[in-house]
Amino acid sequence: LLGNIYLKAPLSASKRRITRDLEKAKKYSLLALEVDAGDPENQLLWGLIHYEEGDFEEAAPYLRAAIEEMGKRSGLTWYEREEIKKGGRLLRKAEKGLTRKQR
Repeated sequence: LLGNIYLKAPLSASKRRITRDLEKAKKYSLLALEVDAGDPENQLLWGLIHYEEGDFEEAAPYLRAAIEEMGKRSGLTWYEREEIKKGGRLLRKAEKGLTRKQR
């Protein structure tokens, strides 16, 4: 949860607010993966962080695994469905980025 907060928080210079911080997002996401590496939400967050850092090669397998696993679930919340859509869009972009790098 903390990783998600730090990834999605708005950019701000205020010292009183939680602001977007990829390093903290990465730290807490890695801790979540250590607790449950098979959780698709943890995989999705790890993939999103790597995508934000421009590391498409690392992002793609995590995004793909999360989307496939979350797609098997029934009764998803609106938020979970939106996260799957976002993950799918970013996965396609990451794969295009990989293709360009390989040329």
